[in-house]
Amino acid sequence: MATTHTWKFFRAGGFDQVKLQSELDATTYPVMLNNRFANLKLSIETGDGRPTAAAVAGFQKLSAELDVQLSKLTDVLKTEAVRFNKLLTDRKLEPVKTTP
Repeated sequence: MATTHTWKFFRAGGFDQVKLQSELDATTYPVMLNNRFANLKLSIETGDGRPTAAAVAGFQKLSAELDVQLSKLTDVLKTEAVRFNKLLTDRKLEPVKTTP
């Protein structure tokens, strides 16, 4: 099914770690993009000073990685949503909107 494929892509695409069952598992599986953004946010919000050059560079690097992942997700949604919506309309159901 199209939505299952899209969901698997999103979950496996590096956004979020899906294999964690307990807090100890975080040491076994790689840190994913959402956690890296959260850690950077925590680092920047600690203290009263401005973000360091390293923090800005880290943000730019993470933003570039996110752009790549979002581009891949957009491509999948374009192809999979079309097929899924065809299945829905064939069954006389309302298609899913992929834009806000």
